[in-house]
This record gives sequence, structure tokens and C-alpha cells, in this order.
Amino acid sequence: MDEIGIDLDALSASNVAAAIPSSAARLAPWQVKLAKKGMARQLATGLRIADIAANLDISVTHFSKGFRNSVGIAPYRWFMNARLAHALHLLAETRTSMAEIATACGYSCQSHFTTSFSNAMGTTPTQWRRRRRENATGPLIGVPILTIPEM
Repeated sequence: MDEIGIDLDALSASNVAAAIPSSAARLAPWQVKLAKKGMARQLATGLRIADIAANLDISVTHFSKGFRNSVGIAPYRWFMNARLAHALHLLAETRTSMAEIATACGYSCQSHFTTSFSNAMGTTPTQWRRRRRENATGPLIGVPILTIPEM
């Protein structure tokens, strides 16, 4: 997933430090990294913020506020972006069916996956895959390729 992905840090608020007061709750860098890894492990099953907070030995409220203040987006939004990144990876690198991709990314069904993907990307997963493959030999103009730098 690292090489395809969505740059989830780029999808975060552009200038987090300027927008958040210095007294706001934050997570330490190691906590952010551990939280992202924990959330990435839950892509197929659904996000359980309480589990992530418990692994960090902090309350759910402190985790949610600290993550948002540290990363620039809420934990759930980060999680949904990571699901999308995983779906993009599977679409680009495998011939896995849409139903299997939906399941692997934690969507309840293929229809839910297609709707969520279309809302986020402006095209259906099938169309995105087709355009990606058609342009594989040339520049991928207009075909979103996103990276996840750390998980």
C-alpha cells in the first residue's frame, strides 16, 4: 500500500500548526504512528476508536482530539481515506473483483463501495481501473494516483 497510495498527510489540513492553539491536546509522533498502524489494520473490519485509544492508554476523547490536532483531520476521516487508498491499490495492482475489493476494504457490499468511491473520486471503480490500465504505458493524466507515506 505504501507505493500506490493516497498521501494521507497531504489530505490533512494544509497548515495544522497555524490553525491549532499551542494549548490544544496533541499526540506524540510515536502515538500518531501507532494509531495510524492500528487503524490500517482495521480497514477490513471497521474502525474501533476505543481499541486504538486503549492501545495508547488514553481516553477516546483525548485520542480523537489529539489525533485531529496532530494530523489535521479526524481519525474517522483518516480511516476512510486509508480505505480509499487500499481500494486504489487493489484496483491498480490486482485483477481482484469489485465485490472482493469491497470486502477487503471493509465496505458492506459492492454497491456501498461503488457509491463511496464515486463520491470521493468522481468516477466509478470500474471506470477508474479501466482508465488506469489504458494509460499504463503513457502518462496518467487525469488518473488520480495517491500515496500513503507511512502506515
